[in-house]
Amino acid sequence: MIRKTTICCYCQTVNDVDLRRPVTTAPPEHQEKRICPRCSCSLLTIDISGSGTLHIERCEQCFGIFFDSGELESFLSAAKVSDSASADYHRITALVNENFHRDYPVSYIKCPVCKQLMNRVNYGRKSGVIINKCTAHGIWLDSGVLHHIVNWIDAGGPELEREHKTCQLEQDAQYQIWKMKQKTDFLKNTNDTDGQSLIAIAKTIIKLLR
Repeated sequence: MIRKTTICCYCQTVNDVDLRRPVTTAPPEHQEKRICPRCSCSLLTIDISGSGTLHIERCEQCFGIFFDSGELESFLSAAKVSDSASADYHRITALVNENFHRDYPVSYIKCPVCKQLMNRVNYGRKSGVIINKCTAHGIWLDSGVLHHIVNWIDAGGPELEREHKTCQLEQDAQYQIWKMKQKTDFLKNTNDTDGQSLIAIAKTIIKLLR
């Protein structure tokens, strides 16, 4: 296979890299009438838990996967995929640069359930993954994307996202303090007695951030 694709460059066969462990077809009563947004064929409901507790839909042609709302998190939890305590920046960068699959042009595709166009959403910060999300029904992952997400989590991707959020909160707090200082400076110049109290509040916030 060539890099950044799940399609063999010689025979054009699509390789299933997401669900390497054996899966079973769900019984008829659990089969959902859903259509693959890539191939326009019926999706097959499969049991990926081995116990009948977690069913997802997969296309047998392109190997795309549809998770109902909350099922992706359940799958990752059941598969014991836990994020590292620290972010491996070199590995995360390598994942973004080398392993992301782009077998399809950028476009909006329809939800297998309601047939409405799904939103294209970033999965985490610097994961290199764009997922197709229907806010009402679930998430569509093209072939190879689930494998990429698992590797990103294992490399500490969620920790990198938490670091970014913490940094953003600190920057927002500093900006609010700056705005408060501008106001207190103005109030001081106009001999407003509330100026000193605002300065005291700003100093307290700075101490809490340190």
